[in-house]
Amino acid sequence: MLNVFDFDPNAAASVAQHIDLEAFVSRMESHWTGELENVSSPALRAAWKQIATTFQNHILGHSDPTGARQWTILSPPTGSGKTESTVMYCAMLADLGDFFHPGVLIVTRLIDDCNRIATRINRLGSRETAVAFHSESKVKLTELGASPVVVITHRAYEQALDFLGSSGEIRQTWPFFHRWIQDSRKLIIVDECMDIVEHSKAGLDGLRQTLGAIPQFVREKYPDEVSSIQAVITVMETIAEKTMTTPARETMLLQKHIDRGIKPDLSALVKALESIRFDWRDRDADTRQRETHRKRLQSLHYIFRSWVYYDKYKADHTMNTARILIPEGVKGAVVMDATASTNVVYDLHKDSHRLASPKGVRNYANVTLHISRGHNIGKNSMLKDAKQSTSDLIQSLNQKLQGRKALVICHKDVEPLLQKYETTFEICSGHWGAIDGSNAWRDCDAAVIFGLPYLPDTWTANVFMALQGPQDTAWLRSDGDRPFGDHIDIRKALKLGQLSTSIIQAINRVRCRRVVDAEGNCPATDVYMLLPKGDSAESILQDIRRAMPGILVVEDWEFEKGQKKARGSKFEPALVKLMENLCRGSKLPMSAVGRRLGTTPKALVGLTTKLKDPDSDLHTAMKATGLRLEMVGEGPGSRVYLVKD
Repeated sequence: MLNVFDFDPNAAASVAQHIDLEAFVSRMESHWTGELENVSSPALRAAWKQIATTFQNHILGHSDPTGARQWTILSPPTGSGKTESTVMYCAMLADLGDFFHPGVLIVTRLIDDCNRIATRINRLGSRETAVAFHSESKVKLTELGASPVVVITHRAYEQALDFLGSSGEIRQTWPFFHRWIQDSRKLIIVDECMDIVEHSKAGLDGLRQTLGAIPQFVREKYPDEVSSIQAVITVMETIAEKTMTTPARETMLLQKHIDRGIKPDLSALVKALESIRFDWRDRDADTRQRETHRKRLQSLHYIFRSWVYYDKYKADHTMNTARILIPEGVKGAVVMDATASTNVVYDLHKDSHRLASPKGVRNYANVTLHISRGHNIGKNSMLKDAKQSTSDLIQSLNQKLQGRKALVICHKDVEPLLQKYETTFEICSGHWGAIDGSNAWRDCDAAVIFGLPYLPDTWTANVFMALQGPQDTAWLRSDGDRPFGDHIDIRKALKLGQLSTSIIQAINRVRCRRVVDAEGNCPATDVYMLLPKGDSAESILQDIRRAMPGILVVEDWEFEKGQKKARGSKFEPALVKLMENLCRGSKLPMSAVGRRLGTTPKALVGLTTKLKDPDSDLHTAMKATGLRLEMVGEGPGSRVYLVKD
């Protein structure tokens, strides 16, 4: 490594800190057709050159006060080598000495992707320059500044902005990710879309519980903080009383945040609660309660520092706000998002700029989308009749997909039920929120969209106001008349854009993501999808056609409801999937497990016995997913719980 005292600034200025574009395209094509055994094309080469050009522009524009803030959104289609391009570009940068290296930060979705990208950059480069940093890595935060390339997960990036400071500012750990040599990293690459808005919600029922859990000696030590919580509860109770006679509707409570000098600061109270035991009998329950109280108070801490509006979510009265997770002064990034054309959030970000991908990179003419309209496919509707609807689905797919391999994407709590049926095809499953960016199902020749991932209505209001500023009550309550840019109603556009983006991501988890010839075609793939009633179905289909040019859409899936129940007695794989999906901190009675899976009492006893048996495959699966059995009481009145610490 070059000694700092030998560094010549004039020499550094004459050395390019980026890669020659033609050399990159040539190296990328050799890698693409050789090691990866893919097919190249003029359109692909144009896409790779666009990526490298964008990287170069961000490196060269790093010192420009205006241009450096820009977020450039690239939309290379799935299967066109966007991640491989990132790997190859960073590998070629390794030929530069550390003082001439621009410094790169890569943000990717999954821990496995994080590790793989760093490993491949080091393998393809002339020296090791990349390090992976995430919740499971052994690298220290303070050591990141020594690596030319740092690869982190989306979650690590978000957590860096999520430290609860007394001022509520979000800048505490950014320097550790961005610092490089005597400056910050000149190239930030985000692989796949990242949620750049943090949502904060405080519910009346939850705040009552948290306030009631604060011990008296803590109340006496932090009287102002406790009073501020009580004040919010009082305001929400007043609103709740009014909704007993008038419909509960979104209401802007505070368009301008409270003056900086009088903002209640809950950070000290949050820290004080870390040493309080909320449950002396169950340490795990104690940990869960402490985390719940922390999250509520943290949300309230940020609510005190921003605009606030009221909404009723299900049965709870809530206060809501949101903030953008990009502090002022932070440099821009290159976002590689295959679904950028349908993601309306980019329209709201003032510093983002979409670049159209070169035409002809992909052709989806070998993909057929079979649709069935008029279904209630939100989470609540799907869960209400999950046992019958999953049976109906398997009956239909058994006729259509015999001998094939299919990925079924559904809601998280529906997924375990799919595993218990006898099928004529090999079934794989994934749930919303845990499929984006994954290559695990690239060999499936069919995809099934069984339920759509609707978000709460507050999501659209939060995103718009975090990026464009707070609006009044009339805007919140408007019915279809909130124009922005080319959108007649921006909240409706955000909602439908989010659905389309999720669906397109899901479809491209299967083998249609692969390019098989110079025309950009993929292997023959069938997609089956249930669609809702109304105009939203047409909007979703239009987005799919735009993002997947050439796809054939046919309305030929006659999905019949209420059919004779399919054979469903494979409870062990269903239980394994349920265990995989349980969140940390879950504590589920085995009786509830039986109800979720629709087991008979006899079958539930058998499952419990196998979970207790150290030599059984089910016990091994339980341990592998981080769960354990907990016995409470003895004899006939005893209870058995499935616990995920």
